[in-house]
Amino acid sequence: MRSLVARPVLRFDGPNQLTDIPYTWRHGPTRPHYARVRHGPRTTCRLCCFQRKPGIGPSVRARRVATDHQPRAYRNFFITMRAGRYVVPIRATSRNVFRGIVHDESASGATVFMEPIAAVALNNDWRHAQILEAREVERVLAALSALVAAVSEPIIASVNTVASIDLAIARGRYALTLDAVHPEVRTDRAFNLPGARHPLLHGGVVPIDLHLGLVPGSEAQPPFHETPSRTKSVAVQPVTSLLITGPNTGGKTVALKTAGLLHLMAQSGMHIPALPGASIAVFENIYADIGDEQSIEQSLSTFSSHLTNIVRILKAATSADLVLLDELGAGTDPVEGSALARAMISHLVSRGILTIATTHYSELKAFAYETPGVQNASVEFNLQTLRPTYRLQIGVPGRSNALAIAERLGLPEAILSDAHSLINPEERRIDDMLAGILDERARARDARTTAARIESEVRVRLANLEHRLALLDEEREAILLRAKEEATGLVDEARSRIRRAQSATLRPDANPTVGAQALKDLDAAAREVLARPVRQTRRETWPAETPLRAGERVHVTRLGAAGVLVTAPDASGSVEVQLGTLRTKVNISEVTRVSRREADAITPGSVPEPRVTYSRATSTAYRPANAQPVGLQLDVRGSRADDVVHQVDRYISDAFMGGMPWVRIIHGKGTGVLRQIIRQHLTGNPMIRQVEAASPSDGGEGATIVHLNN
Repeated sequence: MRSLVARPVLRFDGPNQLTDIPYTWRHGPTRPHYARVRHGPRTTCRLCCFQRKPGIGPSVRARRVATDHQPRAYRNFFITMRAGRYVVPIRATSRNVFRGIVHDESASGATVFMEPIAAVALNNDWRHAQILEAREVERVLAALSALVAAVSEPIIASVNTVASIDLAIARGRYALTLDAVHPEVRTDRAFNLPGARHPLLHGGVVPIDLHLGLVPGSEAQPPFHETPSRTKSVAVQPVTSLLITGPNTGGKTVALKTAGLLHLMAQSGMHIPALPGASIAVFENIYADIGDEQSIEQSLSTFSSHLTNIVRILKAATSADLVLLDELGAGTDPVEGSALARAMISHLVSRGILTIATTHYSELKAFAYETPGVQNASVEFNLQTLRPTYRLQIGVPGRSNALAIAERLGLPEAILSDAHSLINPEERRIDDMLAGILDERARARDARTTAARIESEVRVRLANLEHRLALLDEEREAILLRAKEEATGLVDEARSRIRRAQSATLRPDANPTVGAQALKDLDAAAREVLARPVRQTRRETWPAETPLRAGERVHVTRLGAAGVLVTAPDASGSVEVQLGTLRTKVNISEVTRVSRREADAITPGSVPEPRVTYSRATSTAYRPANAQPVGLQLDVRGSRADDVVHQVDRYISDAFMGGMPWVRIIHGKGTGVLRQIIRQHLTGNPMIRQVEAASPSDGGEGATIVHLNN
């Protein structure tokens, strides 16, 4: 038998052969020099494997011939493997008939697997070849590992560089997904997070404004902050603790998590989901007690689990940390829980630790108002829809809405009266004052939103006007250039004629009538030039401060049609415009004056009709040339009541102009507020023929079918 030890054909001379490593792992023995490295052991191993099956078969068959008087000693004859050696199955009752080595038994014990004596030598050679092959593989792997070890530092540096690049790309893509911004890093232990959003909440999430560590009245402080009392000097003391009150599922815990997560994201080098101008502080630690960790095994109740965490936080927290406490003092007697909560907040304020805490205790509202460095905050609740709006209002404590909710849900009047009589009149007066403040804030917020929208529309119009003026200037310059070129051509032509006339008169043999004819030609050319009309451009402007009045000629930009203004703008900014035989209602932002030239061209009774396209099925329906396609239904579920009216008006107008016979508006069932608002608003609309509830198969009271006058 040939030698089982292979000669080391391949030399590993240095790092230059590192390029062979990936090929070796991918292609294995197909690489020529790699195959030569393990040629001896692997080939010998395979030869032994191929040789021992033919060697086992004859010996077993010969033994069967010699034992024909016991034909049931063998199971179905086949060769299998047990413990890395080839064996044959033998009945356990006839194991002494067959000479061999037992390697295994079946689960029932009825069959034993024996290695024939004749195959022992072949199996031994094959096992020896396996050992040599394993040694050769180990040698090759050791050589390849040595190559890698020689350049381990550059490899590690490359891996770290690729990881850093990959992390930077991932951060950038995640920032684009969140519409995140780069925050400013502050050094004064304060932060301001306008329009902050929880990074795990997507879709129609309501942004919140969070700030802490700032002096009330500073530039970073949002408007409508709490006015300090005269008996305390908080005018120069920053707010270090924020107490958030409000109903359950109103967004208090989300506000806590948003503050913590955004700071952790920023300190990890990530952009944060907030508005431009956001600033963060750098904290050494962020401690949070959020959620309920009660345990039966550890005999911990809700109160005990919270208090255990708070004790650890109070021991470890410093003025360089941020503390987030959820449901402070909850899970025990309200009187004692409120006292503990006040004491904990006072302790954190005295140590200068920035703290945000949520609570249900009304006693803490007065405590926050009276304690320097502590500020109230609340989550807004809509009594009309009986749902939270998820807006965070800093500077205003949350009010109890239990009686109002009970009244909206239909609790008997007698019970409500008894409940009102049991409330302290002073507390009731304070609650009414707080309700008035919240209403004023809501109206102020709506006014700011409207002002921002109007400002945006004005900016867009101003940009459009500037663009039009620029186009007019370019057109004027082009006209002047063409006029100059034409004048230059005429002057050149006149000079050429004069030169020809002079040449004709100065010739010795000139005819006396030639000069007179040349003068006549020049006179005719001059008359031709003077007879040409002079091009004049005049830019006509309208005073920007002049409001639109009924009877003026206007142009509806969205419909691409001109008409006559029928009504002046109402409080919501809507106007009615007569477009030929059609009267429609649009927003004032979609209406512009036509120029004087266009106004003069429009006479009473000849108002330009919109461009229409007729179809064979509906010869009376028309569609503006620039109208957008409209779907058969509009889904307004989840919209605010003040936004629904504008959405429905725009949709009905588009559907009517599109010639649709009917549409469906999905508003959901819920409390019925949206359904009532939509149906009342659609009543009396000249574009609508009938308004009715959808059939049960189409949504029932959760949808409204609108039949149009098409």
